[in-house]
Amino acid sequence: TRKAINHFTEEWQTWSSWSPVSTKPPANTTNEEWSHNLTSLGQGFFQFELRVQDINFTGGIENPGADNFNWNSLGTVKFAVDTASPVVTITSPAQNGYYKTDFTLLGKAVDTNGLALWDHDGNTLTAQVPYVEVSTDGELTWTRVAVDENGDWNYLVTDLWDGSAEGAKNYKIRSTDYFENSTTETFIFTVDT
Repeated sequence: TRKAINHFTEEWQTWSSWSPVSTKPPANTTNEEWSHNLTSLGQGFFQFELRVQDINFTGGIENPGADNFNWNSLGTVKFAVDTASPVVTITSPAQNGYYKTDFTLLGKAVDTNGLALWDHDGNTLTAQVPYVEVSTDGELTWTRVAVDENGDWNYLVTDLWDGSAEGAKNYKIRSTDYFENSTTETFIFTVDT
């Protein structure tokens, strides 16, 4: 077992032992194509490294100390598999309510490979944070809202109570992941002052 660093989070993770490629070239060839099936990989970050040995090799894959451990190596290639969009939910309050004063939308946003990050304070010395976006005008403009380490976000609904904004409202909440897949949910409520 080897250790590999996650290119995106800089965290060390377990890297499995060497294994032969799925489709091997014929023996004793000097120039040949090869392939390896990666369809079994799930969501996540991965890396691979390719080693090729010459025909005079007598050691073992796990025996780099052999006298004729003749390998040529293709350096580490890092990649990610991301086939799913993030999940964004509105946890409170319930849909289709009637409101006449400020209230807070609460929700969660999660993604296996991580949400897109935002430089929320314009300071390059502080960490970027994941976010969701809220649109109150039919997706013409979006306001970013920070998502905490537990995936929770909140948005204060305000400035609708002077009588000029009566009626049904549709707020959109959009979550985007590290690879720009996105999901949008709708919160429906009625202003009734």
